[in-house]
Amino acid sequence: MAAPVKPQKVTANGKDSWWAVPAIADPDAPTATEINALSGLNVTCFLLAEQEGVTGNTSKTELARLLCETSTTEGIDTTVWSMADLTGVFDPQAAAGADGKKAWALFKDGFTGYLVRRQGVVSTTDAAVQAGDFVDVIPVETGPATPSKTGTDASGIYAFTAAVAITGTPSFNVEVDPTS
Repeated sequence: MAAPVKPQKVTANGKDSWWAVPAIADPDAPTATEINALSGLNVTCFLLAEQEGVTGNTSKTELARLLCETSTTEGIDTTVWSMADLTGVFDPQAAAGADGKKAWALFKDGFTGYLVRRQGVVSTTDAAVQAGDFVDVIPVETGPATPSKTGTDASGIYAFTAAVAITGTPSFNVEVDPTS
């Protein structure tokens, strides 16, 4: 018998990056050019650390019992994909186009496209997706962003929240086209 395979443990703190990308031709084979395009935005440093990822809720159905059976089994039914609302920070007094308002400007009237998540790579503000990286590509539509703040005491910062609807089946852990 072969020895068991033991995967490496990869810590997650500070190693999730998110991009908002308006268009990807093939979500199963995105390109670095599409993800890093100027029409999108690396929103990693705008999102709060509590930002959760995608969840899938797959329902099961009880299959009909045959006359000759005394028990029955289950089958897999539909999967509902969901994601927590986006909560990002912004500077309400920053000039239009300033860094402090870039995410707000992208989400303020709603956004349709893709959220792309790269895991397992240290997040930095200038870290572009590279060909050969593995990413999750999530088709989304957001509602218009609503300005708010994270708290009313000294720890509060100005933020916005945008509702997120997943509009198709996510492509998880797909390789960024190595030729891009």
